[in-house]
Amino acid sequence: MGGDVGPILLIGSLLGLIIIGTPVAYALGISTLVTAFYVGLPLEAVLLKVSDGVDNFALLAIPFFIFAGALMAEGGMAWRLVNPRSTS
Repeated sequence: MGGDVGPILLIGSLLGLIIIGTPVAYALGISTLVTAFYVGLPLEAVLLKVSDGVDNFALLAIPFFIFAGALMAEGGMAWRLVNPRSTS
């Protein structure tokens, strides 16, 4: 089921949702679910693939790096690293 209509439905629903003002992250998820239901994929299979994509330890480095920078800026450690000779 699906054939050539699946990709057209995916891209069409994505563009349609973006045009009406849906945020891109929600538009991607909703258009994927709509296409998966049309093609006949079970919801469990879609959710397993989503959880496999999110389960990546390298992706955690970005938010933790930003958190460490914010923590150093708030605590004054970043200022002391940049200006080591000045007194605080």
